[in-house]
Amino acid sequence: MKTFYIIIQILIAGFISVSGQQEQSDTINMLEPNEFYIKLHQASNPLLLDVGEYKDYRKERIPGAVLAATYDELFSLTDTLDSERPILIYCVYISRSITASKLLNNQGFSNVYVLINGIAGWKELGLETDKKRIRKREKKGNKKF
Repeated sequence: MKTFYIIIQILIAGFISVSGQQEQSDTINMLEPNEFYIKLHQASNPLLLDVGEYKDYRKERIPGAVLAATYDELFSLTDTLDSERPILIYCVYISRSITASKLLNNQGFSNVYVLINGIAGWKELGLETDKKRIRKREKKGNKKF
């Protein structure tokens, strides 16, 4: 019941909010958590990317998120994607998300969205996170964002 109530609040806020429009800074589409939630659930076949560090991803993430903690991981996940496919990006706060968004925009992706305030903003709204622990992985020498 609580989840249903939260979803209704998010939908209402998204429709009546004066600032409900996408904010844009150059080619970065910034979305408030309620807008990000709506985009994630209404977009056709979106790719949800967590570009934070592995240690944070392994503890908690938005359900369905795929980790892309390095440049190599980001490009290996997106190198075969249609450039029109919606890509929703978040990290713990926002800095790595902006970097990843710029990189994808430079690669020709046009539907890239960044979660304002990252997973912290997501959790402030009481939205679901996946806290199932993931085993440690081997260290890789890839450059981080």
